[in-house]
Amino acid sequence: MARRHATTPGGRKWIAHYREWLLTAAQRAADAAKEGGFLGFRAERVSEGERRMLDKLREVLATPAG
Repeated sequence: MARRHATTPGGRKWIAHYREWLLTAAQRAADAAKEGGFLGFRAERVSEGERRMLDKLREVLATPAG
């Protein structure tokens, strides 16, 4: 049923909105706190691990379901 829904114009639009929401939520979570440093100095906004996770999420969400 999900595959059939994904082929309709409304379904594709919903999926696009869901992907955007998911990426936005992940980015905001990564941006929520600084990591490392001392008392906020030289701290990173987004850690290397978070960057890798965000890149992988973008890669997975860009791949059409098959």
